[in-house]
Amino acid sequence: MGFDNSPQALSAEQLLNLAKQAGAEAAEVFQSRSLSRPVFFEANRLKQLESSQAEGTALRLWRNGCPGLAVAYGAVEPQALVERAIASAN
Repeated sequence: MGFDNSPQALSAEQLLNLAKQAGAEAAEVFQSRSLSRPVFFEANRLKQLESSQAEGTALRLWRNGCPGLAVAYGAVEPQALVERAIASAN
């Protein structure tokens, strides 16, 4: 189990292009992915195996000199993330 480059994954380049098209003067994208597989033992025997993954994307932009920020965890439409960041800049 790992991360893939599926169409669902947000491209930082795509977000930057959409932000520019929406009128942002500047923009930056932060992306984070993590994969955790804790293993638990009790009395020297395997008790439990877990696996969890998390993914987050943040878009920070400036429009008309005002900053805007939108953060999403998991799958999100790129245009929706840009619209939320633009809305918070107003």
